[in-house]
Amino acid sequence: MQSSVTGRWFAGQFQWIKCGLLFLGMTKNYMDRQVTGVLKGMLQHEFVWSEIDYSNLVFAFQAAYAIGMLAVGRRTLRYWIALAEATRSHRA
Repeated sequence: MQSSVTGRWFAGQFQWIKCGLLFLGMTKNYMDRQVTGVLKGMLQHEFVWSEIDYSNLVFAFQAAYAIGMLAVGRRTLRYWIALAEATRSHRA
């Protein structure tokens, strides 16, 4: 009986950990976008970039971010599937 209660408590706490990690990831994403926008004028002046040059920079960062999210998402999905299968076989 004790392990069942402990397992439920851990599952509840783990849910909040996942929510916190999602929040931190979204916050980092928004901060990155804001910093790029704030530095736009300084970067254009410092490196003598046109609007096209700056848009190429923004596109490169967004493409790299998207590719990184796909790679990390795939790896994370594999990890969670393996964890679920291990948990399921342990319960049976």
